[in-house]
Amino acid sequence: MMNYKEFFMALRTIGILYLFYLQFTYSVNIPMSVILLLTVGSLGLAFFCKSKNNSQVVNHNLYNYAISLGGIFLILKQYA
Repeated sequence: MMNYKEFFMALRTIGILYLFYLQFTYSVNIPMSVILLLTVGSLGLAFFCKSKNNSQVVNHNLYNYAISLGGIFLILKQYA
């Protein structure tokens, strides 16, 4: 069963990915520094944070990898 922490982490991840989608479709203009900070921060959390609770429905690293991949995609789209 999903607890409150996992629900709100999923909600936060969906919100960040939606902002990345809006940036991708040019609906909003998010500074590249914010995208870079979110991407590097999420990638660092995914690499270096170890979850102590193995009974989670979804591993928190998956949330962080999803944000990292979305950010990397936007950065590559911007500069490629």
